[in-house]
Amino acid sequence: MRKPIVLIAALLASWAFAYWLGTTKAEIKYITKEKEVIKYEKTCATDILAKPNLADDAIVQLLDAGKL
Repeated sequence: MRKPIVLIAALLASWAFAYWLGTTKAEIKYITKEKEVIKYEKTCATDILAKPNLADDAIVQLLDAGKL
């Protein structure tokens, strides 16, 4: 009688632990992705601002293309 109860409890505990572990890993990956995007945006912005004599039309074209 105790053996099935212990097995069910162990199964539920392992599922709960796997769920908890998966959610913590997902958070870490999400934060890492967010930092990578910020770094990419900063490098793109500095590259664009480093170009001399960037006209308003060129800025609008870059905005339309999604590069700015």
